[in-house]
Amino acid sequence: MSETLELPSEPGDFADQEAAARTLADGKWISASEALDMVSQGRRDEGEPGDAICFRAENGEVRARARRWITIENGRTYEWLDELIPRDFWCDRDMRKDWSLGDFKSTIYLEGAEFEVTALGVTFELSDIEAISGALTSGRSLTVSKRGRPKGSGGHGAVDAIIVEKMRQYLSNNPGKTVYSTAGLFAGQAAGGGCFETKQRRLCAAYKKAFPS
Repeated sequence: MSETLELPSEPGDFADQEAAARTLADGKWISASEALDMVSQGRRDEGEPGDAICFRAENGEVRARARRWITIENGRTYEWLDELIPRDFWCDRDMRKDWSLGDFKSTIYLEGAEFEVTALGVTFELSDIEAISGALTSGRSLTVSKRGRPKGSGGHGAVDAIIVEKMRQYLSNNPGKTVYSTAGLFAGQAAGGGCFETKQRRLCAAYKKAFPS
């Protein structure tokens, strides 16, 4: 009997990957060094321009993508190409930054698990950087209040991809299990503030998109 997938109870639960794809396709991207130069030219105070970019990215107001996205969990390495960078990546105050090459390395702690994440060849969305530069030039404050993640921002994609790979390995060893029931086994590891069922459906959709039958 074929497995059916219920629609999400909250709008946007399945929109993350589609929104990410649209952003990657439609955005105008500049290198990390170009972004740093733009913000540096507008900066009137002694603050670090890179800190302003990271702060805005952490708060969801600067979109960034990585040419290579590498995650290490429990000694295992996972790698993706051309990936939008989630907000959590920019929270690490000890992040290693190379603005010339666009290479960044961060540690993300999520529900007791530690992920070592490297983003290589990072580029930033031009209009987001222009917004920072414009605010600095006009003297407006760069302070951004903390708030929830906007729907469709794609911020859980990197962690979901790790879980989807775990699901694939589990299903390969347990061929009698369904994708939906397996998603339920791993839903507790999923990021976000949604309920268990929402995360289960999101992981199920992500798995079926990554491994269409």
